[in-house]
Amino acid sequence: MRLLPILFLALGTPAAVASVDVMLALDRSLSMASNDPDRDSLKGVEVFSALLKPDDELGIITFAETAELGVAGRDMAEADARTDIDAFLREVVMDGKRTNFGAALRLGYETFAHQDVKFGAERFLVLFTDGQLNLGAEAATQAARRAIFDELLPLYRSAGIRIFGLAFSSEADLDFLGRLADSTNGRAFRAEKAEDLYAAFVQLFEQLDIPLTTPIAGDQIQVDENVKGLELLVKRGPDGGQMRLIDPVNQTLTVADGRSGVEWQSFDDFDHIRIQDPQPGTWRLATSSTDSKAYIESDLDLEAEIPPRVRAGEGVTVEARLVNHDPDGDSALIEGARLEARIQSASGWEQPPISFESVSMDDDAHDFRGTLLFTSMGDARVELTARGRGFRRTKHYPIEVAAAVSALDSVPANDQDPKAKGGEPIPATPPEQSAAVTLLFANALILALLALILGAWWWRRCRMADRDESDLDV
Repeated sequence: MRLLPILFLALGTPAAVASVDVMLALDRSLSMASNDPDRDSLKGVEVFSALLKPDDELGIITFAETAELGVAGRDMAEADARTDIDAFLREVVMDGKRTNFGAALRLGYETFAHQDVKFGAERFLVLFTDGQLNLGAEAATQAARRAIFDELLPLYRSAGIRIFGLAFSSEADLDFLGRLADSTNGRAFRAEKAEDLYAAFVQLFEQLDIPLTTPIAGDQIQVDENVKGLELLVKRGPDGGQMRLIDPVNQTLTVADGRSGVEWQSFDDFDHIRIQDPQPGTWRLATSSTDSKAYIESDLDLEAEIPPRVRAGEGVTVEARLVNHDPDGDSALIEGARLEARIQSASGWEQPPISFESVSMDDDAHDFRGTLLFTSMGDARVELTARGRGFRRTKHYPIEVAAAVSALDSVPANDQDPKAKGGEPIPATPPEQSAAVTLLFANALILALLALILGAWWWRRCRMADRDESDLDV
């Protein structure tokens, strides 16, 4: 087994979780009207914007044959930001006749270039489409394709902007979106049907933000005393009835209560609740929904970075850290903490948990190291969980596991090669054959040079002989 040593944790991580600056590029071509008649994609954007944190930013571009900026980057802490975004989404008309990814990418980059960059913020462009790059004429389509790879992607890479692709329906070009994402260290995935879009946009949020999560066991959520914020996302149940939330002292909350410290948004398809400084203990969801998420904010945080793509059969060394950002917190809280990882494939198969070793510990940080081995190809995720005295911290990291590299694989294909994404290796010339060809060429060159010299000598000799005979005749 080959080990791929990778350093994933930079020392001196800022106390606050990095914010995200997202530009959503939404396809408004005519095909979207037929593939998404109930506007589930816009409902997906609605849940995505609701999940973004107050210090995040969101902008929206729509595109077809051209691209238009609908909403410039809005700080989600602004009181009317989500209202303005929702109002814009309801006015979007799916009437475009072409699909021009290049126009969306160019406008996205130009918009980012004119915005101030927050310290520590990560920038993403999300390309949502149900089609393929198509400008009508084949020559124009190919020219746009070349411009994307030759001009636009280098700009995105140099600016550190990552591209994520969400391919909607089986007609969407996931392969092309994957190449854009691979080039900028992003991800691309597919939502087959309109009813999958809600979950797809929740997945998109979790891939961009990597939030702390806590499990919902049945209808119960355990909140420890170090949790500063509890966030619940509950999709409407089959009966569509009103959701209720029961706190640790058995008091019932509803959307109409208006309790201090509780922000409750009730949408057509889901409820979104934020609770500041939730009371420690067991919270319960009283709802018929089986699709619920619980996120937490805490000074006791889990920090790690895991590569978005790996090779099957490669061991990846990961360094992770449990950090207590509270300067007045209990320094002994992280003593004796344990960390483990689970690798879960998209098909549902799960490897046994992998325990990380404790590397070092000081007053506010506990460092761990472990090696992950990915054995099967396809989409997967790594679940990192730290447990200690009365707390549990979990984060999920998406992973794309590619085929193992064989000894015969060589130079990667060029971005402009349409077969590059397919991973077809370019055969290398064997070294022995290359040396033989070089030697043969050198010998031929030497022989040609000798023949030239001999030919010149023979011509000069014959000319001198003719001159001698002429002198005798005279």
